[in-house]
Amino acid sequence: MPFLGSAAACILPASQIRRKPVKVKSKAKRPYLPDIAELCRRHGNEDAHTRHVAVAALRIFDSLPQVIRLQADARPLLECAALLHDIGYARDPDNHGAAGAHIIMREGVSGLSRLQTRIVASAVLLHQGAPAARMRSRLFASLSAPERDTASRIAAILRVADGLDHRHDQKTEIRSASMKGTVFRVAVSGQSASLNVPWALAKSDLWEDAFGVPIALEPCVEENKETRNRKEPAVSAARRLLSPLLRDIKEKARDAAQNDDPEHLHDLRGAIRRFRSVLGIAAPLLSDTSARRVRKALARLNDSLGSIRDRDILLLLRARYLGRGGQKIHAQHPEARRKAILRILSSELWRRTVSLASMLTRSELPALEARSPSPPAGTFVADRLARLIKRIARQPSPHPDMPPEDLHSLRKLCRRARYWCEMFGDYLGSAAARHGRRFRAVAEALGSIRDIEMAMQKSKEALIPQSAYRSMRTDRDRLWKTARREWKRLAGKAAARRMLRDIRKQPRMSRLKNGRVA
Repeated sequence: MPFLGSAAACILPASQIRRKPVKVKSKAKRPYLPDIAELCRRHGNEDAHTRHVAVAALRIFDSLPQVIRLQADARPLLECAALLHDIGYARDPDNHGAAGAHIIMREGVSGLSRLQTRIVASAVLLHQGAPAARMRSRLFASLSAPERDTASRIAAILRVADGLDHRHDQKTEIRSASMKGTVFRVAVSGQSASLNVPWALAKSDLWEDAFGVPIALEPCVEENKETRNRKEPAVSAARRLLSPLLRDIKEKARDAAQNDDPEHLHDLRGAIRRFRSVLGIAAPLLSDTSARRVRKALARLNDSLGSIRDRDILLLLRARYLGRGGQKIHAQHPEARRKAILRILSSELWRRTVSLASMLTRSELPALEARSPSPPAGTFVADRLARLIKRIARQPSPHPDMPPEDLHSLRKLCRRARYWCEMFGDYLGSAAARHGRRFRAVAEALGSIRDIEMAMQKSKEALIPQSAYRSMRTDRDRLWKTARREWKRLAGKAAARRMLRDIRKQPRMSRLKNGRVA
């Protein structure tokens, strides 16, 4: 019988046999940690915005006086938090601070220890919302007192820097920052400085608690208007315009829902049109995104709001021509009007469209910029606008016998050209503003004609006095003269050639294929 083991192994039960622990060399590699660039790429980060915020945050950090300065090893943590502070937006736009902190803790960041990762995640968590409520989170509470102080100070700087690019157009820069007396003063400049500073001040609530000194943000008055880089990629230019426009839509929607003034609804519809106009001019470049779906959904919403706006205009016109008695003919009950607006602005279509537009501007367009280059904004916009001007010049001159559908189409074309000139004026030169005013004059004259004709039609049904009807007809005839005069200035052969010459001062693309220079 062959020998199977030691004597003890043959006599003792298996439970009593002492075995030497076997040392096995672990072949498991250290878990792979993505770097900042890979995390941003994975989660559709808006790199242009976060890089701009990082530059501003580091400028503030480097300018802190010695008495409140953080340790030098906190600087890379601040930079990391600034670059990753919006990484959770694609996952949860309304609570992207917490979503970003969760992503950082779950996936880690290459080059950071576990403690440093918790500090960065805590700063990202605190950058959004009320800091006091966020500080009660389990993540922040897991830090020691000195670590919580570091995370709070990093978050305080990050909140101010993020507020300075609230419009996401990267058009506010820090000119100087220093301690003057007992106040830390930051001077900022740029086209959007006056618009972003109030938001940065609103987000500076954590600053004084973290540093013990107040902060003052002061926009500088610049004599020369800043102009955009005409060689900037067209997709980047569209993103810079769409981000603040989307914020305008949200703010004007809130105003329209809370106020009975008809102008708030008018401003909301104008903001939606401007957003759609930017998507329209960039359409050849955005075929791989949800831009077309967003445009169609916004058009449906604007049409729904348009019926309420038409009743507002009718009421205003009748009040003008009939005095206070005209309001009784077609008065909208304020409560019914408010409910109609709220029904649209609280609908699933509105919520889904705004969410989709947010994802487009904050995630899809930055990913498109990184994935494929686009032509320079100046040449691309000039090419698109030149084609639109030629199309408008081929339209027949407006006249009273023109079918309403054709008149409305002509008005929409002029309004589109006006918005393109206004929105992309910095890329087209000073002549764009002048031509935009001419398109606006024609569009507004045609719009006023349409409003008066609608009021005249309703007035026949309501049997208003003939004197009021004659006043409407007189004003309509006067507006027709204005529309024809402005049209000659706009679409006459000499005027059209001059306009095209001004637009073509930008070097035109020889051929555009799939939105790119061929």
